[in-house]
Amino acid sequence: MKNNKDMRLYNIIMPVWMFVIFMPQLLLIILPANWLIDFLVLWLTMKVLRMEHPAKTAERTVWRTWMFGFIADIVGMFLMMIPEIFLKIDRESVFYGITRAIYNPFHNPAAFVYTTFCIAVTGVLIYVFNRWICVPKFVSDKAQIRRISLCMAVFTAPYLFYLPAM
Repeated sequence: MKNNKDMRLYNIIMPVWMFVIFMPQLLLIILPANWLIDFLVLWLTMKVLRMEHPAKTAERTVWRTWMFGFIADIVGMFLMMIPEIFLKIDRESVFYGITRAIYNPFHNPAAFVYTTFCIAVTGVLIYVFNRWICVPKFVSDKAQIRRISLCMAVFTAPYLFYLPAM
């Protein structure tokens, strides 16, 4: 066993009760804010593309994009957690930074690259969901579908993954 100075205990007991207390407030802020951002990106993209009735089309499309955007974000979040949960890497390893990515993406270059990878995968999922599931139901022009999907992927990717947790 290493010296006690080298041992750190991160979230030894994650208080589950904290979720019960803080989750409703977070959901009351996060869910509407995310819906509003999705709506604004859809509406502005449709306006720039000079589509007919951009507000009405965005209003009909936003619910699907919002829901599938959360699914993509959850996949990205689990992808961020995989190294911490499954990789038991000692501090001297070159790959130690990857396990630190979920706490601080700026811990070292490996953590930053892994965080960027997770954001990119989430962005690709957002694009795929919008391209094949969400937008075609309400927009018929394939070029517009691709542009809308690309804008949603670029502007709604979870860049907040870059915020350090510690």
